[in-house]
Amino acid sequence: MISDAIRQALFMLPVAALIVDDQLKVRFANLAAHQLITRTTDSTSRPDVSGEPYVLQHFLVVDDIELLRGMVRQSILSKKSLDARIKGKRGHTEIIACHAQITHLSGEAGASLALVVLTKLDAEKTSTLETAEPIAPALLAGSTDYVFATDPGGRVIYANPAYLSVIDKPASEVIGRRLEYLLPLRNAIEHVQAENQIQATQESMRMSEAVYLRNGTFELDTHKFPLLDESSRLYGIGSISRDMTGPNESLRLQKLSEAIFLNTREAIVLTDAQGRITRVNPGWERITGFSEAAVLGKKLSLVHSGHQDSRQYEEIWRNILENGHWSGELVNRKSDGTEFVVWSTISAMFKEDGHLLGYLAVQTDITDLRQANEKIRLLANTDTLTGLPNRKKFLEQLDDEIGKAGTHHPSFALLFLDLDHFKEVNDSLGHHMGDHLLVQIAHRLGEATRTSDIVARLGGDEFTILLPATSRDEAIVIAHQILQHVHYPLLLDSFINYRPQASIGIAMFPEDGDSGQELLKHADQAMYAAKHKGRNQARAYSADLEQANQRTFTLRRELADALMNNELRVFLQPVFDLETLDVIGAEALVRWQHPSMGLLSPGEFLPVAQASKMMGAIDHWVLDATLRQVSAWHAQGRWKPDWRVSINQNTDDIRHKDWASELARMLKKLNLPAQAVGIELTEELWTEPVPVVLKNLRTIQQMGLTLYIDDFGTGYSSLAYLKELPASVIKIDQHFVAQLDSANEDSTLVEAIIALGKKLQYQLIAEGVETEAQRKVLLAKGCTAAQGYLLSPPLSAKCFEERFLPEPSPT
Repeated sequence: MISDAIRQALFMLPVAALIVDDQLKVRFANLAAHQLITRTTDSTSRPDVSGEPYVLQHFLVVDDIELLRGMVRQSILSKKSLDARIKGKRGHTEIIACHAQITHLSGEAGASLALVVLTKLDAEKTSTLETAEPIAPALLAGSTDYVFATDPGGRVIYANPAYLSVIDKPASEVIGRRLEYLLPLRNAIEHVQAENQIQATQESMRMSEAVYLRNGTFELDTHKFPLLDESSRLYGIGSISRDMTGPNESLRLQKLSEAIFLNTREAIVLTDAQGRITRVNPGWERITGFSEAAVLGKKLSLVHSGHQDSRQYEEIWRNILENGHWSGELVNRKSDGTEFVVWSTISAMFKEDGHLLGYLAVQTDITDLRQANEKIRLLANTDTLTGLPNRKKFLEQLDDEIGKAGTHHPSFALLFLDLDHFKEVNDSLGHHMGDHLLVQIAHRLGEATRTSDIVARLGGDEFTILLPATSRDEAIVIAHQILQHVHYPLLLDSFINYRPQASIGIAMFPEDGDSGQELLKHADQAMYAAKHKGRNQARAYSADLEQANQRTFTLRRELADALMNNELRVFLQPVFDLETLDVIGAEALVRWQHPSMGLLSPGEFLPVAQASKMMGAIDHWVLDATLRQVSAWHAQGRWKPDWRVSINQNTDDIRHKDWASELARMLKKLNLPAQAVGIELTEELWTEPVPVVLKNLRTIQQMGLTLYIDDFGTGYSSLAYLKELPASVIKIDQHFVAQLDSANEDSTLVEAIIALGKKLQYQLIAEGVETEAQRKVLLAKGCTAAQGYLLSPPLSAKCFEERFLPEPSPT
């Protein structure tokens, strides 16, 4: 829709203006267009051509109809203004030459329209040139102001060189043209309205305008006045425009600079050539705490903090004198003595003649940013729990140490430490106690190492210790010292004398690796080798560990298939009476019949299963296979009524709430008495039994099963917790039994365990009995049952059956 404002503006134009669509259908035509096309001279009549689709085709000569239609479409599509010369006709004989300017407009409902402005040429142009002569003497052709004049019809009759220069057109394209062809439409309309007012009042007027031309934007102060002949008849309107862009811009920039100076949050300070303060802004007052009145005439040294010495300031001023400026970080002092960090840019200011005017310093307070960056740096490089360097920081330090290793200190050691049984602490006492233990271990590692050593926490319960300038022998000694410090008793929840343990792997630079990644890998491998050897010890890396690690990797990959392919085997080791050497039961043990490696003992693959989270599946398989085998013997009458088979289960198995009911279901299905079965749990898992475990164990006790405490004496469970367990059998660990041949503290400990067991009415079974001497010592101390090679090694079910079971009962 064409707005009323556009209609009114175009209606007042003295030139023919039409709004058309892309088919040259007229949507609007002003009075001048009506007069041009219809040849009427009645200035009071209204245009009556709007809406007539073919009025322009009737006016234009045949050759120019398609020309104008094509240019209208091109203007609509390109949204650009175009010019053309066309011819119109009046009657059958009169031909009128016109200049057409086509400009794209946006119409109603998305319709595309164009404004077509028509100006008659030739005869009228000659007439307007002749009219210009009377005013020529009155205009200053050499003025730098922009001077031009128009006739009462709005056509330019004079333009001085300055005006021609600013609109960037020659006189031949200006004289006789209306302003709407020379100026932006908005400016042309303003001039037309002003000239109409002057024609009506014959009084001069001033106007301020911003003119947007191809060569820039101009702010003009324009004086428009009537041009009268000797008879006081108006023959034109003169215009003198003065360019105010320069002075106005200078004043604007001055005001803008002052506003920036006063309102910016950055600190700005000005000094004279001698460095005395001449002005400071509110930002400087806010940041430093000094008022402007207190510092005027003083040197900037009043904010110096002392962090930068005289040599640093000399270097700053040398840069300013040589380069004219300096930028950098400074630590300054506030009025209350508080230090703050700024990013400062100091620039020298010069007069037009090159003499030094003074100095300008712009400073940004970056104290909060610096503190935030430092916090981020610490978070990125520090373990938040222990305060030790984290993995990222340690790897950087390790690379630095590799880079520093040279002829004076060619060798250093890397220790990889992992806590033993840390998972049991988390599971039994909670993660908060696990975190407490990690903090204590971090403190002990710091105490056990030298000031030159670097202790870091990689994550979880893994720590690394970097020992600069250290030989392999020295590293082994330090590793054992660390193990001793770690093993000292500490208070952990209700455990007054909890003794942590750790395993340590040692790798040497450059023998065991010349890169950080390789050293870590080999130290890690050595640590796992220490765990496999029994934990609580240190192991140095050696080349043969590669082969062992490759074997472990192979076992881990193939262990899952072993369950599916039925490669596991149940072996039974008899439990016998120490007095009579009669069999009174057996312990079920697992073996792996590997297709290429042969029969593998538990020590070879159970650690792999533990690390691979497969112990639950293996325990369930052993439980099921053992119960089926014993059930078959029981059905044949070959399993004696007072015999028990004990089966190992780990705590994770028994944590399942349905474990006891599932075991009861299996026994019922196999028709096997509960009295024929025992469940073994290692003491080291019993730091604090959780309720669901205690409930399951009490349930199986009520069913008639027997609970064994295996490897007694190796863990750290308290007597109070052991008394809570519904256990009736204690198995003495073979480590203590092996030392019974000689008088030592292990012999005394065995005697104490036996005495404790008898006092608490536990049955005692000694493990690993291999010699007659051990049998006699155990009997003498009151232990009456044992298992070990003295009677028999673990046997396959078939061998156990052939050697120890009676013949089947006759049916």
